[in-house]
Amino acid sequence: MHQLLHRNIDSEHRQGSYKELKFGLAYQYPDSRFLSHTSLRWNQRDSDDNPVKDRFLGLERGYLAYTDEQGRPLIQVGREYYEDDRGFVFHDGIDGIHVNQYWQTSWGQWHWRTIIGQQWHWTPNWLEVTSGQDSQLAYTGLKLVQDNREWQIYGLHRESEQQRISVGLRSSGNLASTTSYYWLEAVLQSGRDRQSRTVFAWGFDFGLVQPVTPRLFAIGGYAVGSGGEDDEQQRTFEQSGLNINTGWLGEGGAKLKYYGEILKPQLSNIRIATLGGRYQLHRKATAELLWHKYRSYTGAADSPDIGEAWDMIINYEPFDGLKLEFNLARYQPARTGAAQHLAYTELRYHF
Repeated sequence: MHQLLHRNIDSEHRQGSYKELKFGLAYQYPDSRFLSHTSLRWNQRDSDDNPVKDRFLGLERGYLAYTDEQGRPLIQVGREYYEDDRGFVFHDGIDGIHVNQYWQTSWGQWHWRTIIGQQWHWTPNWLEVTSGQDSQLAYTGLKLVQDNREWQIYGLHRESEQQRISVGLRSSGNLASTTSYYWLEAVLQSGRDRQSRTVFAWGFDFGLVQPVTPRLFAIGGYAVGSGGEDDEQQRTFEQSGLNINTGWLGEGGAKLKYYGEILKPQLSNIRIATLGGRYQLHRKATAELLWHKYRSYTGAADSPDIGEAWDMIINYEPFDGLKLEFNLARYQPARTGAAQHLAYTELRYHF
């Protein structure tokens, strides 16, 4: 079971809260490899300036699976909720057929996964009379885990109002035998857009968490998503639509939006440079300061600048299962508009 309490104050000093509760149940059928799993999620978002509460109650996971001898699902039918390490490709529920295969070689542990389904095909929120997403997708990926490093190649076909096929290469972990942590994502896209133009686009993201002292780490990253279009071709990169762009940057530290806490951009027609540092206050507390610079990929020739942002995150884990985060953020547009500020605390308790 998981519980989260969230308080949020933005530049207009609006106050609110976010509460979430999860409950899961798994059952292994006697003397067989068949497993059923169900998990429900409830959350509620309140805001002082909006008397209408935003409530959600629904099935986060619900599937029947055939497992291997280690209890890992080989074939699943139903809804699975996916979260990859950085939330760059997956952070959402998919209804359909999920196939997994695992094997071990001298190179490391291999994992092949294939998914055919739809995003929230069944009504996600039981408290609203709405249907799920109608986008169809097919995914296949092969991952190799070597000690403290992962390599993965994947393909994603997503069809809604347009058709896009993405082929990606990703890797993360420690550089060689050092304690330096890196992440890498490179994606090519093709297909047809909403105006039936051909698509050729690409995205790239690389970052590094480099130890300076045993308690101080330098953080750097650069991400770019192509942009531009003409009558024949669409060159603007689009992420999967299942992404959240939030993940763990190395060990310690807080889970944060690595493209910025306020602007929260998609990697689409944009360049993002990130610099910062992390300091380990003591064994269970860290402080991070990150600076983000945003520039358009195909913006106005005279001023491609979009703006810049600062994020400060303090993370404290007094004991296993309880995490407390305090976040301060500032975003300054490059051209017009006043700076935006954000401050919030977040308490997560797993039990």
